[in-house]
Amino acid sequence: MYCIPNFGLSRFDGGLLIQTPKGFFEITNSRVCEIILSLPRSGGLIEDVEVIQLLERGEENDSQEVMSYLVETLGIIAKTNISNKSSLVMTTSSIWADVARYLDFDVIEKMEVQPGKINVMIFEGAPEERIIDAAIQELSENDQLIIGFCARSNFVISSTWFRNSGLPCPLCTVDFSLDRVFFDPHDAGMGLSDVYDFVRSLNVKEPSISLRKTDIAFLLRYVKQYIESLSGIGFGAFSPFDPLFTSVIDLAELNRQLVRIPLSPLCNCIKHQI
Repeated sequence: MYCIPNFGLSRFDGGLLIQTPKGFFEITNSRVCEIILSLPRSGGLIEDVEVIQLLERGEENDSQEVMSYLVETLGIIAKTNISNKSSLVMTTSSIWADVARYLDFDVIEKMEVQPGKINVMIFEGAPEERIIDAAIQELSENDQLIIGFCARSNFVISSTWFRNSGLPCPLCTVDFSLDRVFFDPHDAGMGLSDVYDFVRSLNVKEPSISLRKTDIAFLLRYVKQYIESLSGIGFGAFSPFDPLFTSVIDLAELNRQLVRIPLSPLCNCIKHQI
């Protein structure tokens, strides 16, 4: 949970604007503001234990009131880790695996989801829908899945998905990205997935751009920041990420845009929500 002084831009002069993984909240209670501003500024999140210990040094009766204000009234969970899941990068690319290990990711060089993890499935080139579908089927209620793949000269990082999320699944991201975003404007009847299917029918590898290790490191650091924004760790709360959106990164310019992916009519992911 990060605290930003309110600079008088609203009617709540002298209050605090709180930025958390759950959104922005304003605190106007002077006692609560005083307590929060007195906490050590370590760059991390605030633990409820720290709040209570600080209060016990002063007015003992305030501890439960403040915690109730933070947790119940504001809807803030004041924990250093909202999720204790660790991330796991899955890829069959040796170069992606090497760079991911260098950046301290847990890595397996096969596409198998692991329980209790934020599973990040990276494809060196085009996504393989069969593998993604199998991963979706294996996910338990507490697992999360993010996929990354190349499409033309772009790299796509899907929104995070888990069962009962009500969100479009990674296969919707693949369908929308390949057939709605990256299509040939001179032949709108053929999407990128049609091109991939045709190439595969010839037993030829799908076309994809070659990435340098520095490009891969950039993308993986981007993924890491994305994961931190999901789990509330480090400076992730300030990251310009939204788990409801898919990120499309132009590999030539390293520019990013956020895209809201709809449910695909070609996908049966609604069945996965049940």
